[in-house]
Amino acid sequence: MTSLHRRSQQLAILLSSLHQIMKKDFHLHLYKLKLTHKLKAGDYGKRGQFVEWFHNMQVDDVDFASKIIFSDEAHFHTNGFVNKQNCRLWGTENPQQIKQCQMHPERVTVWCGFLSRGVIGPYFFQNKYENTITVTGKR
Repeated sequence: MTSLHRRSQQLAILLSSLHQIMKKDFHLHLYKLKLTHKLKAGDYGKRGQFVEWFHNMQVDDVDFASKIIFSDEAHFHTNGFVNKQNCRLWGTENPQQIKQCQMHPERVTVWCGFLSRGVIGPYFFQNKYENTITVTGKR
């Protein structure tokens, strides 16, 4: 695949002109690749249960959300992970394309907590062999 910018240089056509050709003459549109986690069958029900539970807790205590630490771990890939900001696809219609990625490539794991009063962390995790691990200690 060649980028539109590179193609405009090869053809000696302004990038803006090439954009117009792609849209008006070929009826193509630019679409952004969407990266998502692959959900398992049981994940959908669990998400619905959590939303219902959280809503009920918030009804009982209007300050409930301010008493929670929302936390997450992020994995920063060391193998040249694709930056989806720069990944675009041309097509006549949105392909609704989703790229499924390997769940545990080599990476650095960072944990942070967020609460109404501020941020906790970040913390970096490694095991005794200096391998990156998840916050739960599982690999």
